[in-house]
Amino acid sequence: MQCGIGAMGQEMLRMLADDPGVVVVGAVDTDPGKVGRDAGDVAGIDDVGVDVVDDLTATLAATEPDAVCLATADAAAEAMLDDLLACLRAGADVVSSNGGFFYPYHTHPVLARKVDRVAKKNDASVLCTGLNPGFALDTLVVALTAVSESIDGIEASRTVDFSPYGAGVLEPGGFGLEPDEWERRRDADELAGHESFAAQIRTIADGVGLELDEVVEREFDPFIADERRPVSSAYPDVEAGAVAGFRQTYAGVVDGDDVVTLSLAAVVDPEASELEGGDRIAVRGVPDTTVTTEEPFEPGPTTWATVVNALPSVLNADPGLKTMLDLPVPSASLGDVRKFVSSDR
Repeated sequence: MQCGIGAMGQEMLRMLADDPGVVVVGAVDTDPGKVGRDAGDVAGIDDVGVDVVDDLTATLAATEPDAVCLATADAAAEAMLDDLLACLRAGADVVSSNGGFFYPYHTHPVLARKVDRVAKKNDASVLCTGLNPGFALDTLVVALTAVSESIDGIEASRTVDFSPYGAGVLEPGGFGLEPDEWERRRDADELAGHESFAAQIRTIADGVGLELDEVVEREFDPFIADERRPVSSAYPDVEAGAVAGFRQTYAGVVDGDDVVTLSLAAVVDPEASELEGGDRIAVRGVPDTTVTTEEPFEPGPTTWATVVNALPSVLNADPGLKTMLDLPVPSASLGDVRKFVSSDR
């Protein structure tokens, strides 16, 4: 079942409908403009034979889905809690794109224990994942350390063009503000930036066995446009002299040294700020390992693919709340998803 049929949920539904091993039995969304329409029509694909409804609990009871893809509009963990618990109490496994609950035992320990308890009671498993957090600056980093004999430090960074994004992403980052106003809001903790750094650093540290003393913010500074920079969404273009993006860096510290460092440069038109787009991971130690991409992972398509591709691992998992560290190395699940699902599940 697909719960949430916004931009992300529509693409998840498309992937599910394309898989010959998946039967879509339900679709839920609260938007009155979508309720009553075939879910495929809402997603811009062929009809899937299921109309969108707005009653999640009733649909769970009527369809008894094996799994639910949960795509909420809000990244806050609390925003999806009621829907998540309803799915688990119905005995459905859940995979969600909610980044706020990516590594919950560190970020939401009380809530994590509750979700884990409900999942186990109802023989269900649940995972929150995506591109970032979920893969690019955490799971992929851990996987690359498999060739390491020893590790002295880990550094990973992303440079991403934010010009395609709309207000939901650009406004919390302060894009288009005057520099003085941006710095005032930053200093008043009114700008979001990338909110998952601490959880991602803890994921990497736990994944390789590092005992961190603390996680600290090292940098959160703006990029200023020297000329007008177009934004391809409905959000206003960035004018010359305004903030065109930011660089943010966090570090995991051991004995005063930064041993895990993650950085994101989120900029409208990075080339105009003399930045090369892409992802870079460097593991210093024996041996030194550096991996770079010519282009950054494209945030949208790679996020919904990461979520849907995780379905077989979630279906195969023992009951409870899972993180990416609990599951096998992620991969695509091409063709019929049933090839990847254990026969005893």
